[in-house]
Amino acid sequence: MKQIIITLTAGLLTLAPRSIQADQTNLGPFPISLPLACKFFVPNAFSPNEDGQNDIFVPGFGADCTLATYNLRVFNRWGTLVFESLAQETGWDGEFRNQPAPQGVYLYSIQYTLEGDGDSDIQIQSGEVSLLR
Repeated sequence: MKQIIITLTAGLLTLAPRSIQADQTNLGPFPISLPLACKFFVPNAFSPNEDGQNDIFVPGFGADCTLATYNLRVFNRWGTLVFESLAQETGWDGEFRNQPAPQGVYLYSIQYTLEGDGDSDIQIQSGEVSLLR
């Protein structure tokens, strides 16, 4: 009988083939370890009306995410870049060229790499966010 043993440790998924014969357990010689995707939350709307709630559009990354690089870009419906940040704690306040941007749907793109990720693959997350006034 053959089994695959799956273990999860500190954000790492490990798959190890095992074969069980009679009363003998034999670990396969080639366990495979894969880093788990970084978990984060991207709001789908914000309202920059200075009421202290949802005034800034900023993605929230979990404690399991240590980023090496980060780039958040926000575009209007014509494809004009209205905001860009290289710091994950800096979000968009709903302004464009020092003026309030109009209410509407905007597109965002988040590009990041994880710290300690040996292959340094760029991860990309994109979607829509509604600016409400």
